[in-house]
Amino acid sequence: MNRTSPEQFGRVNVLDITPSAENGLYPARVELGEAFKVTAQVFIEGRTKAGATVSVRNTRGTEKGRFPMICTNPGLDRWEAMVKIGDHSDLKPWEDGYADVKKQLGEWHIVVEGWEDTYASWLHDAQIKVEVGDDAENALESGAQLLERWAGARDSKLTADDKKTLREAAKTVADKSLDATARLAAATTDAIASLHETNPLRDGLSASNPQRFRVERPKSSFAAWYQFFPRSEGAYFDADGKIVQGTLKTALSGLDRAKAEGFDIVYLPPIFPIGVTNRKGRNNSLVAGPFDPGSPFGIGSELGGHDTVDPLLGTMDDFKAFCDYAHKLGIEVALDFALQCSPDHPWVKQHPNWFRTKPDGTIAFAENPPKKYQDIYPIDFNADMEGIEAEVERIMDLWVKAGVTIFRVDNPHTKPVRFWQDVIAAVTKKHPETLFLAEAFTRPGMMRALSYAGFTQSHCYFPWR
Repeated sequence: MNRTSPEQFGRVNVLDITPSAENGLYPARVELGEAFKVTAQVFIEGRTKAGATVSVRNTRGTEKGRFPMICTNPGLDRWEAMVKIGDHSDLKPWEDGYADVKKQLGEWHIVVEGWEDTYASWLHDAQIKVEVGDDAENALESGAQLLERWAGARDSKLTADDKKTLREAAKTVADKSLDATARLAAATTDAIASLHETNPLRDGLSASNPQRFRVERPKSSFAAWYQFFPRSEGAYFDADGKIVQGTLKTALSGLDRAKAEGFDIVYLPPIFPIGVTNRKGRNNSLVAGPFDPGSPFGIGSELGGHDTVDPLLGTMDDFKAFCDYAHKLGIEVALDFALQCSPDHPWVKQHPNWFRTKPDGTIAFAENPPKKYQDIYPIDFNADMEGIEAEVERIMDLWVKAGVTIFRVDNPHTKPVRFWQDVIAAVTKKHPETLFLAEAFTRPGMMRALSYAGFTQSHCYFPWR
């Protein structure tokens, strides 16, 4: 009995599948090869026995795995199975052979398949009838026919030896020269019990609606992060007492330290050019000294914006060399992405409609009263969100190709969730190994929405409270 619409029941009833995010609207998140529990209610009418299976399918609908479910609560028709999607690998995104890992990332589906367990139903009744001698011959003949049909069922995915086992059992069950107990015993061997568990005859097969799962790369759920400041690595005082800041080249030795201390990821605050207008000085003073670098979050100057390495730190080639050395040590590079601009950012002139203006025509700097951020212009997403998305996707693609595997996004909860949903989908379509961390200390609903939008990791609600 085929289902022609999502709300229709099949021959066997399947309800209440977990895990499920917002009734399946958003994909649940798992790591590649990670074991996770799937549960469902599966039942059929009357005394007939039901069975259940979890089918793991790729985005093309091809079954890549099948996991038997066990009824753990018969009174509530509750079934469960431990499932995994794809094959675990410890390869890093830059290592040889990672292409095979990458192919397995992205969206998968699981389908809970309920089915009529004809063998179990038959066995239950046949054991009683043989024991009391009530219509045993018909029961055994039905069993022989069932075993023969099972041996020919393509869905059961039986080997030649499996089919031989079932057909030989069918012959014995049908052999009237044997007594009923011996005939029944041939249908209840350990070999057949094992096949019933792994390769059952599934009559009345009824598939649930597909449940979406987003498969992330291994090690995406947990890692040890090192907040790494290139300007501090190799910095020194010159003869005049002036601080000479470190660069991406002098920072290489810091990677050795991070490796020795057991870190998986080095996270770089923004490495882009810093604005001059309203540049902050030490301890957030409103006037910067002649050698103060300013806040790295005041992004952009006449030298470039989010797609440019601050020349005081080095060049794009220096950054690529930094990533290459980190990768040789087995360390990932996470880059801070703060979607905001200094008054000197190229976007201010190129896209003035991307910023909110005051009634006097000036651009409004960022505020969180009583805090003021005179060196930062926040983005206004209302005028041209599609244009901003396209630019951010271009920039992230540039950094991924340079060696970045993770973006630590600054304050994503102050931007539209839909914006991140679109951007993350576009970036991970090209680079499914890329991870996103939400630096968001905010309400539970927003944290949940950011997760649905595609953020793999996040800061959390509790420090905010």
